[in-house]
Amino acid sequence: MKVFDNDNREGLLNRPGKSYSLTFGEEKTSHEGLDDIYLEIEERILEAIKIGEPFTFDGINERGNLYYTIERTEEDYILSVKEITEETGELIKSTLESVKKLGKEKMEEIMEIMILEDIDIDITKTMVLPLESSYEGLIATLQELRETANEDLIDNLRRLQEIVEEYEEEDEDEYDDEF
Repeated sequence: MKVFDNDNREGLLNRPGKSYSLTFGEEKTSHEGLDDIYLEIEERILEAIKIGEPFTFDGINERGNLYYTIERTEEDYILSVKEITEETGELIKSTLESVKKLGKEKMEEIMEIMILEDIDIDITKTMVLPLESSYEGLIATLQELRETANEDLIDNLRRLQEIVEEYEEEDEDEYDDEF
């Protein structure tokens, strides 16, 4: 069982090979989260697991802020989850507004710091599980990934806010020095 951050995700998901989709377009697959996947969707996943062929399930909740994937390959299951909660959405919005107020030059400096410190505000967590995993195990693991992704996002946003505050203090000091 391996956990992957954003950097390794693209190489894992949608590997070449025969696979069919269990979802259709932007079909909503759960009400709020992962523990309330609609019954007809759950039945599709259970049937696909039983058949044993490679498949891809792309889930999204009704609010459109939780995205999750179950991909079955010939060798394993690849699970992926990303969520923007109300709390993280507000943090992102207020932080980005503060960054914009600092101006283009400071914004570029902050972006460089984000790269150097590996501060990402688009957190997707991915994990590989063996084919022997049960449906309940897949959903429980997705839930764990969801919690970890949210914790990491909040930590990254708080660090970004600290950086922005340092720049804001510098701007205030420069303004005070002028007068």
